[in-house]
Amino acid sequence: MKKNIFTAMLLLVMLLVSSFPVSAATTEQIPESTDPILFDIPLPDQDFPTCTRTFESSYHDDAYVTMQAARVDDTYRSLAFSLFMTDHGKSRYGPKVRVELVSLMVNDQRVNTVYQAREDYTDYPFHGRLMNYQYQGKSGGGTLKNYDVVTMHWDVRSTTNNANDVVMIKCRV
Repeated sequence: MKKNIFTAMLLLVMLLVSSFPVSAATTEQIPESTDPILFDIPLPDQDFPTCTRTFESSYHDDAYVTMQAARVDDTYRSLAFSLFMTDHGKSRYGPKVRVELVSLMVNDQRVNTVYQAREDYTDYPFHGRLMNYQYQGKSGGGTLKNYDVVTMHWDVRSTTNNANDVVMIKCRV
């Protein structure tokens, strides 16, 4: 009985809805450009920290990277960096580590690394500088500029055991 009443009500609603004519004035065509995926919606300012600071390792407090941006002229910058092992890291890793800059990006474009993997004692300051760079996988490159966003992924591994850590950095020059 309930099923029959429900079916009858549903048919009545469908009949009423379909009996009203729809005019072109009440039908709106949504232009393709209003597809939410295609909207050019401004994102909130992504306020990255300045590169002139210290960045700690992501997992074990084994290492940290200090960076210092230097003014070359009104437009261009140089970014000096050094990776150091903490006392905790030195005790976990043993006498030697392998440090590698696995990934480097400038303004979300992959660039060739400016720091080759190096194996050395845990007291060694693994250091380098970024100023000129070449794009990875395509021609061209650039020179680091004021307000560029730099992304670095450092990998630190012991040469004697399985200890490892990473330092992830995303900052504005």
